[in-house]
Amino acid sequence: MDRFPALRDAALVFWATDDSRVEDWSTCDWMCSKVLGPYARRHPASGDAARALLRWARDASAPPFARRAALVAFVNDVDGDDEAEESAEARFGSGFLDELAGTCAAALGVGEVKDGDGETGTAPLGETSDPGETSDPTTDPEAWVRIGARWMLSLCARATERESRRESRRRDHRDSRRERARGGGREETTRATGHGIDGVFGGAETSPRGAGGVPAAADNGAAPRAEPTRKPRSVRTRKRAAPA
Repeated sequence: MDRFPALRDAALVFWATDDSRVEDWSTCDWMCSKVLGPYARRHPASGDAARALLRWARDASAPPFARRAALVAFVNDVDGDDEAEESAEARFGSGFLDELAGTCAAALGVGEVKDGDGETGTAPLGETSDPGETSDPTTDPEAWVRIGARWMLSLCARATERESRRESRRRDHRDSRRERARGGGREETTRATGHGIDGVFGGAETSPRGAGGVPAAADNGAAPRAEPTRKPRSVRTRKRAAPA
């Protein structure tokens, strides 16, 4: 935690033993949106910072609102649309959505936590058996953890679908670029080997010639222009010099 001083300082108000301790959902969520989430997002090692925060939720001995904060802090990273500039996976590293969803599922008692090393499994999204909240959150602080976990789990499912659509678009774009590249290569090869129309007719005259070397009639039906002829040398007349 010393590597992330802002998280260390924030932990003081969640683990405090006096009146400064966070004991309500509104203060907890304000800390999430104004301190914890932005800090993890802007840290140079954002993936490590996010996973350090996520460990709060995995600590069964942590205060309830500390565990809720560790989940809800990422709401702005998973709640978006297809046009968002950067996804949670791109920001915090591949596999983060699965880790967050698994931690949420574990908080609900419907799955196992999957840590950064992938040593344990997670409950598949959309296949949980959570019956919904049955406790009164005004008297049971643990209810706020479960409420936050359900909210974030649903957002993770949507974010996973968006990420799948993004990957599909990226794949289509790559395929389109490769296809255009292959088409350009074929065109270059055609010009280089002379297998095109220009190559067939030597790159010069493309109209076939008829008998006597006269070009054949054009496609529009116009009569071909006759080439000028020269008299044979034997019949040419020379001017005789005048007698002296």
